[in-house]
Amino acid sequence: MDGSDFYEKTYASVDTDPQRQVRLETYDEDLGQAGWLQAAEAREFASWLGAEVTSVLDVACGSGGISAFLAKETGATVVGIDDDPRAIASARDRDAPGCEFHVADANEPLPFEDGSFDVVFSNDSAHHLRDRRATLREWSRVLSDGGRVLYTEGLVLTGPISNEEVAGRTFMGYFVLTPPGENERAIEEAGLTIERAEDRSDAVTAVATRMLAARERHRETLLPLEGQETFTAFQNFIDLARRLASEGRLSRWVFVARKPEP
Repeated sequence: MDGSDFYEKTYASVDTDPQRQVRLETYDEDLGQAGWLQAAEAREFASWLGAEVTSVLDVACGSGGISAFLAKETGATVVGIDDDPRAIASARDRDAPGCEFHVADANEPLPFEDGSFDVVFSNDSAHHLRDRRATLREWSRVLSDGGRVLYTEGLVLTGPISNEEVAGRTFMGYFVLTPPGENERAIEEAGLTIERAEDRSDAVTAVATRMLAARERHRETLLPLEGQETFTAFQNFIDLARRLASEGRLSRWVFVARKPEP
């Protein structure tokens, strides 16, 4: 199955009743999110950013649900970027206060001046980055002095995985699996100081378990939106993500780093 086909169907159906119902049964709060981030964890992350945050760059924002949440939670202006025009169209349709959205590829130099943001945030998307070190240097460039980077990385390789499991876990497009310590090295090489590095694999296990069951309950209403091939491939993906995380073979981590003051 073509990964671009998966994302086309995802963004085309994100606001439909079946997808909303699945999110309601999967997450503690429906923010229009995808991935493994629940609202409670998002609030926790927001609390780490400090009270003086006024500007946030949300990298790989998808359909903008977490961007809108961060704007509301922190009171900051949030700029969301994604390289998929369909995602940005969905995000703009939210008309979320304090948010603006742009098509931009995080693998390329960002279209922002030095020191433009207090925070660079990215949820469960770092595995799409082709050059982790170059991207983190670019994130550091657009950060103000004393600003923070906060991102989650869902593909830290912490155990043996077969080629078939890699294919099933990454069927939607381009992915990079990283060994333990790679993110920490890339952060430090970007001139940032690590403040937190925590294993959050339990979120994958919990969310995937509920999402798999919710999608199965709503199979008959999801099939017309996704088609049998996409539905089955995504069910297999969720089940595999759950299993790899619960067995400690593929881990999800959150990293927080600060740009030093001059």
